Amino acid sequence: VIHMSKISTIIFDLDGVIADSEKLYDIADSELFERHGKVYNREELIGHVVGMHFGDAVAHIREKYSIDVPLEDLIVERKKQLERVFEAHLEYVPGFLDFCDIVQKMSIKTCVATASSVQSILAIEKEKLQLEKLFGKHIYSI
Repeated sequence: VIHMSKISTIIFDLDGVIADSEKLYDIADSELFERHGKVYNREELIGHVVGMHFGDAVAHIREKYSIDVPLEDLIVERKKQLERVFEAHLEYVPGFLDFCDIVQKMSIKTCVATASSVQSILAIEKEKLQLEKLFGKHIYSI
């Protein structure tokens, strides 16, 4: 059991902890696959691309599903699709704001770290979730 009084700092991961983004990747990828005549199977894909650099994930998708489009074009297409979906549907993970409020009332320092390699998606997340209001400049892309 961890006592909150012993915690001085919490580093929050952005995707999946603050931003309810996993379902947005599903929506965007499902539409991407459909446009290319492929069937999207989340369970089949997720184990291969989660945690990968964006370009590497797209290269994997292109190769595994035989999508006959130049890699750079597919990267741009997936990025634009994600941007549209994030702009339209991005929300906080349910319960995050309540938890964050409790943590901040306890004077526990907080920051955000993300391994997201798509800066345009990170910019949308910062703006739509108003992350600077919660974390100031303590938002780090690693």
